[in-house]
Amino acid sequence: MPLPPAAVPSQEVAKGQGHTWGLARGFNCYQGAGATDLEKPQGSSYGDVSLADCQKACLSTKNCTAITVVRTTGGLITCYRRADIVPNLCNYPDGFTDTYLLDHEPVTPKAPSGIFASRFDHLNGEDCVWTLINKGDQDATALLDISSCPAYRSYDKPKVFNLWAGEEMYTQGVAKAAKVRVTVEGQGYMTVLMAGPKTSSSSDLKHLLQRMQELYGGGALVRYSNSWSPLKQTMSGLLDSKRYAKAPAGMLEIPLAKDFHFLAGGVEIEGGCDSDNDPIGVCCKLKCAKFSGTPAECQCPFWGEDTRGVDVQFPWENTPRRIHDHKMDVGPFFLDKDLVTNADYASFLVNASYKPKDSNFFLNHWGKHSPTSLPADLKELPVVYVSLDDARAFCRWAGKRLPHAYEWQLAAQGSSANRTYPWGNDDNHGNYPEPARGRTVPPLPRVGSFSPHGDSPFGARDMVGLVWQYTDEFQDDHTRSVLVKGSSLFNPILSTTFPSSNQVGNWYFPPAREVNRHNKMMLMGDSYERASTLGFRCAADHVHGQSGPYHFTSTVQETTVFV
Repeated sequence: MPLPPAAVPSQEVAKGQGHTWGLARGFNCYQGAGATDLEKPQGSSYGDVSLADCQKACLSTKNCTAITVVRTTGGLITCYRRADIVPNLCNYPDGFTDTYLLDHEPVTPKAPSGIFASRFDHLNGEDCVWTLINKGDQDATALLDISSCPAYRSYDKPKVFNLWAGEEMYTQGVAKAAKVRVTVEGQGYMTVLMAGPKTSSSSDLKHLLQRMQELYGGGALVRYSNSWSPLKQTMSGLLDSKRYAKAPAGMLEIPLAKDFHFLAGGVEIEGGCDSDNDPIGVCCKLKCAKFSGTPAECQCPFWGEDTRGVDVQFPWENTPRRIHDHKMDVGPFFLDKDLVTNADYASFLVNASYKPKDSNFFLNHWGKHSPTSLPADLKELPVVYVSLDDARAFCRWAGKRLPHAYEWQLAAQGSSANRTYPWGNDDNHGNYPEPARGRTVPPLPRVGSFSPHGDSPFGARDMVGLVWQYTDEFQDDHTRSVLVKGSSLFNPILSTTFPSSNQVGNWYFPPAREVNRHNKMMLMGDSYERASTLGFRCAADHVHGQSGPYHFTSTVQETTVFV
């Protein structure tokens, strides 16, 4: 299929193997995305080779007219041989992928343009909302067809509102025309509401329109920079708990760790993970992201440069990042030997009269049991279906607080940063529950079932593999999140017979059983945080311990910056 010419600088034409190779920078061309794969089996690669060897492999392959290359480490590229390239159909952009076209001019992407709209219908069966985006660089005007909205068909005079500008709109020509004229600024957004009489006259809509008028009056979006940078995050400090001279009942004393090396990394799949800057070993191996290996191997961050700030920003860091490396004095402090149990939480409810503001899914696993009627087999299990605020409320009542991530890690691995698991460096599956790979969460074992062989050096039990455990909260201008440590026994993976080779990764919450790893859970509301796989334990302050709000003292100025 002929390739369209493109006017770009001639230096973008690369020489190689006696031919020219026109660069389509950032284009990812593969089967179903503007190309025909010549590799067998589909989705595999020719291998990790030099660019020259990849070009040579293409020239020796029948019908090969292009190569798509993915940058790896060590100056090599992963080579894919292609035919029938249609650049306009290829995915773009991709920061690590390029396509080279055999004996062809270079190709640059066409800037997307035009107004695109999506419609959402209200559950009331009347109102509709359209979200619009202008992908072009210039302001654009179009007619939006509103005739399919139930409110249009049900009422003689439904009203239409520009929610973005906070004003009523008027249909074209007559009172009930089928279209409204919309103008969306370049690279801008717009939201249109068609509403029946009840919504149109509501005070909620009135207040929304007033607020949007205030925001819209500040001027067009173009006045803001469109350059991307990660938002600054702040870690929520914790107030000191009651200070104790000796360990309260059920707690362990974690002694002062001077110059403790806190080295930890997030296992979130998104955001890029640079294997050249990964002392934790969290990055996916390349074979996993290339349709080979086993499903279990794909529960890790996909490779690529970490530029998105996908994890968190601790107080000593200047940006969010995946890898955290800092030396500090931590402790002494106290930590619960065990996870908080259902019996513990029932005692709290009886004595503190705690009632969550949002009770959805609160202690969902209790069923119809009340705090005073828990069956014996439930009492010794870790409490789950509690939100971050539910956990904090319990700890406050008990004269404690939640642990920081570095306190949890110190208690789990001991003062030596070389320990991978609480019991040592071997992933001994007998020291934690067998992970459930299916669709349902199995019954939880009672607290302490894997003691003492699974204990940490300080005697903390069930630190990994039973339930995720709350630690620090972080927030930026738009989001809130909490770091959770330890993993749970629920770890579904892709079936080995899963029919779609396009799903290369397991997009369920990746595990982090290694003590120097964690995951990040977005906080959207109490009911969303409550899960059958998430519990907690409390910490408490020592009379000689570090001061809040962060309960550590830096011992060296950080010089290594992971971005």
